[in-house]
This record gives sequence, structure tokens and C-alpha cells, in this order.
Amino acid sequence: MTAWRDSVADVLALAAELSEQEDLRAAVLGSVKGGLIAGVVTACGGLLGGPLGLALGGAVGGVVAAAASHKKFKSVASIIMNDLSSAQKKKLAATLMKVIPCQVVLMSASQLPPEMKQQIIDAVKQFFGTHLNMRVQQCG
Repeated sequence: MTAWRDSVADVLALAAELSEQEDLRAAVLGSVKGGLIAGVVTACGGLLGGPLGLALGGAVGGVVAAAASHKKFKSVASIIMNDLSSAQKKKLAATLMKVIPCQVVLMSASQLPPEMKQQIIDAVKQFFGTHLNMRVQQCG
């Protein structure tokens, strides 16, 4: 049982290190909220000012939505290490163990071949999309 727990911790540490190195960020509820804000302000502008109000409402709504979602992207490494439940960490580790050979787990992210890095990044993105309903983007 300890070996499995150690493997989970090692795989998650490798994924977090690579996510930090590649500056992966996850959208945290900002996109839907921003879209709703922009839509409501645009509709109000259209109701109050007709076509010109619609245009102004769209512009103002976009700015307000952008301001409301500012800093709503969180580091994937931080989410992996601090925010996932134990069950989610195990699921992510199991997903990653399918693409990471055992001998690679203890390597540093910077030592990994580019193809392996991309496979891990793709697996992390897919996990975040499927299990956490978060979109991951590479900022670096």
C-alpha cells in the first residue's frame, strides 16, 4: 500500500513540476460568469438605447466581464498539489501512470523528452476538462 501511495505522490509531483515549468493555468468559473455579465449588460444597453445602446452595452459588458474575470486563472500545479481531493488525486495519478513509464516517474520534468512532456500535458488537460470541467491553457 505504501508503494502505491508513494507512486501517486511521485507522479503528482512530476505533473505539478511540469505544469509549473510549462505555466499551465486553469480557468476557474470565470468564462461562464464573464459571458453572463457581458450578455446582461449588452441586453440592457439594447433595451435602453436601441441599436446604439446595444453596441455600447456590448463594449461596456465586455470590459466589465474582463474585469470581473481578471485573475480567475489558477496555476494547474497549485490545483494538483493543494485543491484536489484525495480521490481526484488518485484518479489523476492513475490517468498519468498510463502514459508515464515507471522509470520516468523519479526524473525531473526538465529531464523528460519533449514527447513525454507533451503526453503528460495532454493527459493533465484532458483530466481537468473531463473530471473538473476546467479548461487549461499554456501561458508560458
